[in-house]
Amino acid sequence: NTRYYPIIAATTLIILGNRCQSYIIVLCRRLTTYSGHILERYIRQQYRETGLYNVVTNYWDKYGSDEIDLVAINEVEHSLVIGEVKRNPEKINLETLKKKSAKILSHHNGWNSRIIGVSMEDM
Repeated sequence: NTRYYPIIAATTLIILGNRCQSYIIVLCRRLTTYSGHILERYIRQQYRETGLYNVVTNYWDKYGSDEIDLVAINEVEHSLVIGEVKRNPEKINLETLKKKSAKILSHHNGWNSRIIGVSMEDM
């Protein structure tokens, strides 16, 4: 998988330079980022498997500034769930998520919508 190449390349350079402490720091940072992405994918898959939503995805606006981790849509019942997924529940900010969700909600005016935060504690 090509996602591992940056980790392997950075790791190789650090080990060759005999800087093991730097290696550990870089690896921990990248592992945290990677595990966050895996958690987001896991949560989306859990929503897919409920069978309640015919569209489950994430969302980025065209400028890349508004990222939403979870958008689950039930087009039959006109309902949607918009969620922020974080490893640490203390970093979930629902007010910011509401602002990021404005464009999606405007396209689904009148639908039953929920804004949620999901963390590893919800697994």
